[in-house]
Amino acid sequence: MPLQIIEVKNKKELKQFITFPWKVYKNYHHWVPPIITERMHFFDKGKNPYFKTADVSLFMALENNNVVGTISAHADNGYIKFWDDPSAFFGFFEYLPEYRYAEALLNRALQWAREHGYKRIMGPFNFNTNHECGLLIDGFDSDPIIEMTYNPEYYREYYEKSGLKKAKDLYAYYIKAQQTPEMLNKSIDKIKRRDNISLRYVNLKKFNEEIETIKGIYNQAWARNWGFVPLTGEEFDFIAKSLKQIVDPELAMVASVAGKPTGFSLTLPDYNVAAKAMNGKLFPFGVFKFLMAKSKIKVMRVFTLGVIPEYQYLGVGALLYYQTWLNGLKKGYQGAEMSWILEDNRQMNRAIQRIGGTVYKTYRIYDKPV
Repeated sequence: MPLQIIEVKNKKELKQFITFPWKVYKNYHHWVPPIITERMHFFDKGKNPYFKTADVSLFMALENNNVVGTISAHADNGYIKFWDDPSAFFGFFEYLPEYRYAEALLNRALQWAREHGYKRIMGPFNFNTNHECGLLIDGFDSDPIIEMTYNPEYYREYYEKSGLKKAKDLYAYYIKAQQTPEMLNKSIDKIKRRDNISLRYVNLKKFNEEIETIKGIYNQAWARNWGFVPLTGEEFDFIAKSLKQIVDPELAMVASVAGKPTGFSLTLPDYNVAAKAMNGKLFPFGVFKFLMAKSKIKVMRVFTLGVIPEYQYLGVGALLYYQTWLNGLKKGYQGAEMSWILEDNRQMNRAIQRIGGTVYKTYRIYDKPV
């Protein structure tokens, strides 16, 4: 049977869509499989509020009744409204190593975007910058850290052969565990002398209250970032609940100035170590494997850190980084990833480099006119 592209329409096809990557990555040691039940939940239109703010179509490439590739084509209405940019997105773009599979899938996504009146398509976004995004273009020699992507090297060749062009690079920095640099210690001493700045840990016993506080910071603090998509209240709750079980309160902090919450940071232990051992399954032995692997986590990821713009000059962000660093040392982590950082965010790149961070992975967002 010749190659055909079908749209995912039912639960059986959705499970095929979700489990297809096991075919691609069967010989890739560094790939971390998603948890299948979590993915089914994520794609459930009745449970994930993202589907209230976006138009999403999922497609599979079939040859001889076998799945050989997948892609999503979606329009993020939050992004379109915020940036006044009539662009569609693509994501979940996976394919076996034959160019015609990638070409057929991308052409179907372009057709979808054209039919819906969009001017270009961007990606990969799974589904937007609040989720996993970017194609790994270097740094293939290690596992991805939690909530970061991994892909075969041939993906980049096929992307660029199909006419996709670079839109933006995203950097992942790595910093080894070490004592805080003297220059950072001195700057923190000055910041601490400003007695109107305070720092506290997130209280998981008051989770709902804390989420409301953090919501008030998030959409203000990140609004200037390229590709930013504001989260609705429901979306924020959905993401927060999905992360609650893996949050370490001493790595989740709220900063306040004169009593007003103005900054937030969340650093996550790299639970990909445990997820990898589970190979996508919770049962019958997945939970046991998770608990066994949990003790092997030696790296953490600075997942998100932001300060409301009018307070950034006070050094609130530096204080959040500093306390995270100290707590990471206390807990015995061997290093941390800081990701992702926009390539043209000069202030953030310089700051991380000054404290010893080095770029060790690069992720790329591509686009193409429709």
